[in-house]
Amino acid sequence: MDGISDDAQIFEAVGVNSLFAVQLVMWVERTFGVPVASDELNLENFQSISALSRFVERKLRPLDHANSTAVTGGEDDPPTAPAAA
Repeated sequence: MDGISDDAQIFEAVGVNSLFAVQLVMWVERTFGVPVASDELNLENFQSISALSRFVERKLRPLDHANSTAVTGGEDDPPTAPAAA
């Protein structure tokens, strides 16, 4: 997502579809090892890179106290939004 600021509205900026949204959720779960509950599937958590970062940080916070090793991001690349038509 070149040229998109951390606070840009991802879904508006690149015109993503529902498949991208599902891929994004799966990428977050796989990369950061955090489950995304159905009540967390809302635009507030996924609307921008900054919002997504805050969401993952909140999800990892309880894990930091339970585990002595930090959870790091995986090697998988994040999903790529479809090209604008």
